[in-house]
Amino acid sequence: MTEQAEPDWDLLPDQPRAFFGLADVFDRTDLKRAYNRWVRRFKPERAPAEFQRIRAAYEHLDELLRYGIREEAGFGTAGVDLPAADARPEATPEAPAAAPAYPTAERLRELAPDEVLRELTAYGEKSPANWVHQALLTDELAADNPLALFDVLIEGVRATRGAPAVVHVLNEACREELLVGAASKLVQRLLELCAGPGRPSGFHPSWYYFATESLWCELIERAPFDGVRALLARCRERLGEAGHDAYLILLFRLLRRGLFRADPDWIDESWEELETRYSDLPPWLQEELDLFQWLDRYRPLRAEFVAGHPFRAHVDAALRRIVAGDEVAADREFLALQVQALDRPRELAEAFPFGDEELDAVLGPLFWYADQVADRRGEEETEFTPQLAHRRVQEFLYRIERTTDGSLLGRVWNLVHFLLLALLFVLFAAPLFVCAVLKGTPQLVVLGLLVPYYLLLWLAWRRRWIGRVMDAATDPIEDRIYARHWRAETQDFLASTLMPWGVLLETLRDFKESSVTNDKFLFAYLLRDPGMALGAQALRFAE
Repeated sequence: MTEQAEPDWDLLPDQPRAFFGLADVFDRTDLKRAYNRWVRRFKPERAPAEFQRIRAAYEHLDELLRYGIREEAGFGTAGVDLPAADARPEATPEAPAAAPAYPTAERLRELAPDEVLRELTAYGEKSPANWVHQALLTDELAADNPLALFDVLIEGVRATRGAPAVVHVLNEACREELLVGAASKLVQRLLELCAGPGRPSGFHPSWYYFATESLWCELIERAPFDGVRALLARCRERLGEAGHDAYLILLFRLLRRGLFRADPDWIDESWEELETRYSDLPPWLQEELDLFQWLDRYRPLRAEFVAGHPFRAHVDAALRRIVAGDEVAADREFLALQVQALDRPRELAEAFPFGDEELDAVLGPLFWYADQVADRRGEEETEFTPQLAHRRVQEFLYRIERTTDGSLLGRVWNLVHFLLLALLFVLFAAPLFVCAVLKGTPQLVVLGLLVPYYLLLWLAWRRRWIGRVMDAATDPIEDRIYARHWRAETQDFLASTLMPWGVLLETLRDFKESSVTNDKFLFAYLLRDPGMALGAQALRFAE
């Protein structure tokens, strides 16, 4: 598949694997790469309809893979031994052939939908397609009953012994949004289709966790948490230990969705259960767990962080979406944050003041997610060879040094540095000068005075006592120089060159030019400026 090729839309929704051009055996990395190729062409803000179709196909395959279900047509029905709805004796050779399927489409051209539904409901030998038709008609005509569709599908699954077509529609229906009460009832009804203690036949419990993931996510976000916690425990008990790996996948999803509203004890218990089984988890889940550790550190900081400045509400909205795992909604909030960062740089600087180094739990996830969004959207950072980066940074440093030296603050800064160096020279040279003047003093007396004095100076240097005094004298001036000159000029430099933030820091760190004196000062200040880091990140997505 090439970037210029037109996708075969006829393959959706029934053949998502063929649509993405995936081999018979593929993993989440293959799927993600194929998905990103199409999303770069059909971005949600430019082609919303096409994006939604691509996204739905991706989510379907991704969920199958996450729960270890690889059959494209089977949808988790492998190994199922569901009894028929009405147990009948095994057919004999003399038994008549099965009745033909009910002609739903033809009858709809002749009769009203409610009459067709009555006939279809009473029809004896329904095909899997008939069960789907009956479910859809029931859903249309019984709008006041949100579970009417599911009642028919569950009956159809039993009657057809888990026919893939019926199970597929049931899986897709479970992803639709339901009222809290209906979702709570449905997750319990679907248990009856699964094997478990006292029920040797039925779907493997892994299917249950796969099929009900969206329902549980809705419940944990909208229903009272204590009730959801108790319901989840009861359902898990009824399914037994089979499918525990799939349960852990669901648990992690719920942990992310409920991070900011769930009971802290439940969060800790769930986290401990996942950590205990860490080595048994698939690699992709281990990677997401590592990210979650980062995001979990934000939870206790959140209230204080958001209260610090109104602009931080935009950052919090993006982080909450990233935590929840809803990629489309998270992308939307994240890109909205980038727009705000570019449009309101003053507020960004106020919300993330220079020197606030306690924001790792905020910045880390945002920088990580920036790479994910850029990969999906095909946003590539401007490439800089080390030689080009060095040349651009050198020109930039020369420019800001000239600006600094020509300013009043720069002149004061240079004067203070000169006076401090002169003072150091006096401290080291004065005793020798005194000894030279007092020529008649015995050598032992001179040594007795000089040795302790220079030992004290050496100790003061090693313990950074002298350095702290110099910092106390120069830091306020340097802070004002950075705030007034260096910060704004660095912003202009990044905006004009589109140099990636990491490239700038790396070049400054390794910069070695005797003709430049402020490179290490600037590097140290940029490392401690989270607002600058976020603004530089936003430039990556500027259009």
